[in-house]
Amino acid sequence: MKADIDGAVQIARIASGFGWPWDAPDVTRFCQATGWTILHEDRGYGPSLRTNLDVHLPQCRVEFSGRIIDRQPGGGGVIDRVAVYVADSEQSEPAEPQSTAAHHQIRDRLIEELGPVSEYVFGEDLDADYWRRPDVVISVVPHDAFILMELVNPRYQRWRDENGAYDFMYDEDDD
Repeated sequence: MKADIDGAVQIARIASGFGWPWDAPDVTRFCQATGWTILHEDRGYGPSLRTNLDVHLPQCRVEFSGRIIDRQPGGGGVIDRVAVYVADSEQSEPAEPQSTAAHHQIRDRLIEELGPVSEYVFGEDLDADYWRRPDVVISVVPHDAFILMELVNPRYQRWRDENGAYDFMYDEDDD
């Protein structure tokens, strides 16, 4: 498992002070703040970004809202979340202890940076760690083959919590 712990901390630091309105122009602004580039534009779903993280798959996915009530006229729309690979493995079946160790290292560093993990909210993924801020929810979501950091619109996070909607963008078994 290759983890960019310093990079994950930097993303959390930038995201927590970013001043998110959660609309399409935030993609370009966030890329400027992080030094990332847009790989592919998808005005309906959201763009793919190339990160500067030291991982095997230095990519990120921005997801625009699929809910009709959140759509803005003229394409794009409200951003629901930004999902970033902060650790991943080249192995087809990575060892779980590697993922667990990387997750704990990232969580511990984020606790140093952001303070304690937020209290559990009914409906949240029990394996993930959350830091709730007024304008962003930062989470670390471990999987066997990778670890995602999610930067989530608080409005979308409330919807996810209320509906138990933890629809991770990539299934661990996908190639």
